[in-house]
Amino acid sequence: MPFASHLRDLIDARLWRLRPLPWRALLDRLAALSPASLHSKLAVLVVAASLFSALPVAWVTWSQASAVARDGALRLLEAEATLVADRLETPLTAMMQDAAVLAATPPIRGIIRAGADEAGRDPVDGSSLADWQARLETIFVAMVEQEPTYTQVRYITLADGGRELVRVGRAPPPIKVAPRPVAALGDLGDAPEWRLLAESRGLAPFYTEVTTGPEETEAIRAVQPVADATGAVFGAIVIDGAYESLLAGARAAMAPGHRLLVDAPAAVPDGVAGLPPAAAPAPEGAAVVRVTREVPAGGGAFTVTAIAPIETLLAPARAALRQALVFSAVLVALALVGALLLGFRLTAPLRGLKALVTRSRELGEPVSVPPQATGEIGELARAFRDLTIDLVERTERAQAVLAAAADGILIVDDAGIIRGANPALGRIFGQPAEGLIGQPLGCLLPEDRGADHAAHLAGASFGGTGRRMAGNREVSGLRASGETFPAEVTVSETSIAGRRAFIGLVRDISRRKADQEAQDRLVAELRRAKADLERSNDELESFAYVASHDLKAPLRVIDNASRWLEEDLEAHLNDDTRESMDLLRGRVARMERLLDDLLEHSRIGRVSEPTALVTGAELMEDVRALAPRRDGITLDVSEELSGMILPRTPLRTVLLNLVSNAIKHHDRPEGRISVSAREEGERLVFTVSDDGPGIAPDYREKVFGIFQTLRPRDEVEGSGMGLAIVRKHVTLAGGEITLASNGERGCSFRFTWPKPEPTERGGQAA
Repeated sequence: MPFASHLRDLIDARLWRLRPLPWRALLDRLAALSPASLHSKLAVLVVAASLFSALPVAWVTWSQASAVARDGALRLLEAEATLVADRLETPLTAMMQDAAVLAATPPIRGIIRAGADEAGRDPVDGSSLADWQARLETIFVAMVEQEPTYTQVRYITLADGGRELVRVGRAPPPIKVAPRPVAALGDLGDAPEWRLLAESRGLAPFYTEVTTGPEETEAIRAVQPVADATGAVFGAIVIDGAYESLLAGARAAMAPGHRLLVDAPAAVPDGVAGLPPAAAPAPEGAAVVRVTREVPAGGGAFTVTAIAPIETLLAPARAALRQALVFSAVLVALALVGALLLGFRLTAPLRGLKALVTRSRELGEPVSVPPQATGEIGELARAFRDLTIDLVERTERAQAVLAAAADGILIVDDAGIIRGANPALGRIFGQPAEGLIGQPLGCLLPEDRGADHAAHLAGASFGGTGRRMAGNREVSGLRASGETFPAEVTVSETSIAGRRAFIGLVRDISRRKADQEAQDRLVAELRRAKADLERSNDELESFAYVASHDLKAPLRVIDNASRWLEEDLEAHLNDDTRESMDLLRGRVARMERLLDDLLEHSRIGRVSEPTALVTGAELMEDVRALAPRRDGITLDVSEELSGMILPRTPLRTVLLNLVSNAIKHHDRPEGRISVSAREEGERLVFTVSDDGPGIAPDYREKVFGIFQTLRPRDEVEGSGMGLAIVRKHVTLAGGEITLASNGERGCSFRFTWPKPEPTERGGQAA
């Protein structure tokens, strides 16, 4: 099928009756694609997906190829290092074996024995020290002649700070024997072989580091310690091997371009020394492999390091990477072409829907869905139609809410022009809401305030740095009739069609202002009445104090006069007159207590008393000390009450009056009074119970009145004010007091008290 026909099939729009696009129109459409269009985004998405797929493939290819190349190169380097190690191990092992053979020759022991003799003679065969040295020199010469890699063979001793006994060297051929006598041989000084031998004092053979020999050539030394007759280290056989000669055969095993390092850590590039046997790239672009080989005959070890350039190792991997990148580029190009062709097919229904929407807007008709519109385009058209209907319904509901709102609502743009208003706003300002639209905001405000409010609104900002209008702001409004009225306005910012706008909520508060003024007048009157009442209370308190003081004065005169009469007429008084005098003084004392209680009752709640926090145990100790004493009466206090922190006053007065009443009114020789307390939420509940006479239900409220007592005053001393004082203290503290009794035996007073505020313990002392 020709490509043009295939393209026509792809963009066939029979549903929307569009004509097929020719080649030139297709190219024009490709050139006119908008970067923000769905077609362009689809192409970008496909290209991005292709790149995200191709790049990991290229990366995996590169990683695998580089790993294979690196592993192969490392195996090659390891094989080379192993081969070099094998070629080095043989001569090194032979050196140590030769040193062991020389250490076992007879001249070694003969020199030890002759050197230990004062006469310099071997006690075994009578040979002198020089004889044994000559014999050993002959053996050393034969050894040096046989092994061309040996540059020097010596027999050294630890005696005299370290010196040489026999030395044969190759400097250069022919072989040179060091002169004798022994005194002509040099001291060892700080030679590495002597230092290591002196430090270890062991008989195990070892190799020294590669150092420069007497002939300025690098040498490695095999050291075989020698023991004397006691088993102690006497000295050692030392064979110097030419290091370059030993490496000559090993280097032949290396591939071109590779480097070899053997036991020379200083020669390893920076960043490579100290690496494990596995390979790692060096900073200067090299791979390194180390092989450590033990020397069985010498008890030592050496390390072979093979180095190869990274460029050589990764050449196959780079070639594979180039192939993967070419493949990825072809894949992305094919994906782009496919995305463009597919995009035309997928976006054709959307273009048709756009044409329908444009036509509906021009004709003022709702969007019609063709009956043959099926698939995604049909679903999209129906969804668009449903969205339009939903928007219409929401608009109608919003308009209904605005029309029914009791408060005025207006919309103002950032230029201060009214763009919307509800009917309530028109009713508030006395003109139709439609007539306000398009008017400046200042038409709703008095002339002297309109410009200020307009500028204030224009400068308001709810997200920037401008001044923000306060919520519930009180302003003055201007009705169409010219009348001004107080209004409360709340302004908030919004965005309509991408432009900033302000929504104002206006409420006429004329009635509320009038009610507020009436309330203020009532509060002023109440304050005046309160002041009058406080002044009256002060006068009453002053009167009560003066009355108490003035009434007590004649009472004290009567009391004193009765005592004087009793003293003057002592000889003439009989029992009846004495009883009358005692009764007179009792009535005087009762009147004084009555006046004191009356004064105390009048001052409750009007005179502040300093108080302190104490424990319940301390509070009840004060009550015990102040209550009237009576034998046979037991006062019990609960543990919970003893552990509480309580205010000393006026709680002490309340408990003292209740306990004193229970003691005074008890009608039996023995009795029990119980005082307890418990926490109940944010308050304390106190209970004072006794087993004395009960109180009938008819008197349970009467006993809290002033001057009330259930027994004649001649039988019980009291003013009848105790329970009245208790109730007044409890009521002023915000609590309640109740009396429970079966009418026959026992009474239980229960009252509530607020919990004290947390206070420092230091303020509890009274």
